[in-house]
This record gives sequence, structure tokens and C-alpha cells, in this order.
Amino acid sequence: MRGLILWLVLAAGLSFGGSLLFVLDVSGSMKGRIGERTKLDIAKEVLIDVQKDLPDDLRVGLMAYGHYGKKDCSAIDLLVPLGTNNRKEISERISALEAKEGSTPIAKTLQKAGEILKKEKGRKTIVLVTDGVETCGGDPVKVAKDLRNTVSDIKVHVVGFGVGGKEETDLIKISKAGGGSYYAAKDAKQLAQSLKNIKREEVGRVIFSDDFEGGSLKKDWEVVNPNPDNMIVEEGYLQVVTETFKKDSFTSPVNLLLLKRDLPKQYEVIMRVVHVAPSDPYLGAGIVLYKDDDNQIILFVSGNWLPWAPRKGVRFQKKEKGKWGTPVDFKSITKSERLVITLKLQRIKRKFIAWFRVDEVGKGKTYVNVNRWYKVGEIPQLRANYRPGIFVFKNSDEDPDALMQIDWVEVREIR
Repeated sequence: MRGLILWLVLAAGLSFGGSLLFVLDVSGSMKGRIGERTKLDIAKEVLIDVQKDLPDDLRVGLMAYGHYGKKDCSAIDLLVPLGTNNRKEISERISALEAKEGSTPIAKTLQKAGEILKKEKGRKTIVLVTDGVETCGGDPVKVAKDLRNTVSDIKVHVVGFGVGGKEETDLIKISKAGGGSYYAAKDAKQLAQSLKNIKREEVGRVIFSDDFEGGSLKKDWEVVNPNPDNMIVEEGYLQVVTETFKKDSFTSPVNLLLLKRDLPKQYEVIMRVVHVAPSDPYLGAGIVLYKDDDNQIILFVSGNWLPWAPRKGVRFQKKEKGKWGTPVDFKSITKSERLVITLKLQRIKRKFIAWFRVDEVGKGKTYVNVNRWYKVGEIPQLRANYRPGIFVFKNSDEDPDALMQIDWVEVREIR
């Protein structure tokens, strides 16, 4: 549901068969340095590396703006047309770019990108890499929104390179209006990670998805410690009332859902949850990678149990041989009662990486930007014999009951 259905076309195989257009900012601000290198030199190196690994059947193209050397708002060019046998040409054209004194016509660029992609079949993706906001009087948020309304199956992702404050907020608005994701990057490593996450989001094979649109759970789920009175599939959500654990903390939750599917070597589990509960009681919901009661990895959103810091946030922790490891720091999000959040837990090589993105927030102080992906942390792990699942909980019988609504869950193979 809510944008998830389009992923189902990928479930049958690894083929992508869509179009992806990279849009690179080559304006004067990209001459700024991070360490001993310019932002553009870093972006060029990372972009060349990322585009080489894209699927062979994905049509890829390259646009640039601000590259004429003058503050010319018409400096927008399709440097490499969309195609499947053009990776070498893309690398060569990226390598030749130089930042001079150009402007930042994001709105016009997105509009031209949309005109190009409108002629394409299948899914269409724009990936904008920029270190600044609109400087030519356009409204890129409106353009991104119009693209979503006029071009079928299109997304606009944004990577903000070395930006913060209001500039970042403005870029986030573009990604949200364009139905895409926003990633922040402050150096070469984060830029590479951001682009790879977008690649995974767009070309990863969907192994399993459930949008809870039916009246019952899919047969792929196993319910551990079932309590039918406190769980129902209704109104497009898996709705679960919080209960305390059967055993000690985080060991055996009631209505624990485990997926009856084998996982590939590299994968990610993504879940969106509507968390409506006070920020101080320890009530939460999240993703679990479950082997048994003594061996688990959990990523969850909850209130903070510390009475002097009532707020909601995300925690990431591993239990091995019956002992819980030190949790990754509690990432504070908001004091609001209502929170719609997407959690993402990745298995990449020999480590697990946790992320979250706030999709909506109610009234109350908020400590993060909406629609931006934040990294929680990493946990190294040599072996990964886990089953993915969903759990909802309250820490003690003294905490009030709360209703958690799981919007959707998806498991993808990472390529």
C-alpha cells in the first residue's frame, strides 16, 4: 500500500528494466573543499564508481547543471542520453566536468529531466546530487510534485552533499514532493553510502512484501505467542496492542511475527509503523532478526524509560548466547505522541546496519528532519542465521496499553 504496490512487479526476478537519470550539480559552490579535495572531485569519483555496478538492463543517463562557467540559469544539459550500453561514456563525461561559477537551476533541471523520462517505459528515477538550493527563482518543490502527478512511476531522490540548516530542509522538501528519499552526505564515504542506498532502494529484488490490505495475515507469517484478542489486520494496517514479554525483557514478545522465508547473503528489512503513545512509557514496535530467545538483533522505536528525558527514539541492540550487548545509543526523535516512522535493517557483508526515517510527526518538539534517512549504527556479525520478524511491546504491566499500527513490511535482496 501507499507506494508499495509498485514493488510487486520486481518479485519475479532480478530484472529492473526501468530508467535512472543522474543529475549532478556542477555550480560554483561545488568548488568548495572537503579536506584537500573539492566537492565536485569527490562527487565525480563516487558517481563513477556507483554507476558501474547498476544492472545491465537499467537505462541510465547523465544530466548536469551550472557547468558553463557563468551564472547562467540555462546551463542545463543532458550529457549522456538514457541507455544500457553507455557506462563508459557516462564515466568519461563525469570525469571531464569542472566547477566554475555556475548557478543552481534545480527547478528547470527537474522539469527537463521529467520531459526526458516521460517518454520512457517502466519505473523512472531521478537522483539529484547537489550541495545547494535553487538560485534561479524556480520552485523545485512544485516541479517535483507536478512530476509525480504527470509522469507515471517516477521518483525524485536527493543527496545533499555538505549542506545543513535551511538548505537541507529545502532539499528534503524536494525529495518528499517527488516521492523519493533524502540522504545527507558530509564526506566521500557518506556520499558513496547514500548513493548505494538509493541504488538498493531502486534495484533491490523484493523477496517478500505485505501491505496488510487484506483481512488476514499472509501464510508466510508464523505467529509466536499468539493473542488474537490483541492483533488484527484491518483498515490497511496490522494493528497490535502492546503487551509485556512472556519472559524477561525483549526475550519473547506476544504476537511475535516471524517470516517463513530463507534470506540471501545480503538483504534489508524495512517496516513503517504508526506509533501513537506517550513518549515517556517504554512502549514500542520494531524489526527483529530472530534465531531463538537467546540470539536476536532488534531495531525498534519506543518511548524512553528515563523519567528525566521523556522522548521517543530508536534503539539498536544484539543478544548473543543469552546476553544483551551494549545498545547503540538511543537516537532521540520527538516528544510528540504521534510518530510515523520507517525502520530499515540491512545485512551487508559481515555487519548489520540500522537506519530510520521519520515520515510524519505530531505536535511536540522534534529533533530530526522529516523524510531524511538517519543512520543509527552498525553491529558486526560473522554469521547471520536469522529470521526477520515484527514485534510490539510494553516494558512492564504498569505501562499503559497502546495500539501500534504496522503500515507495511518489505524484505529485499541487496545487489
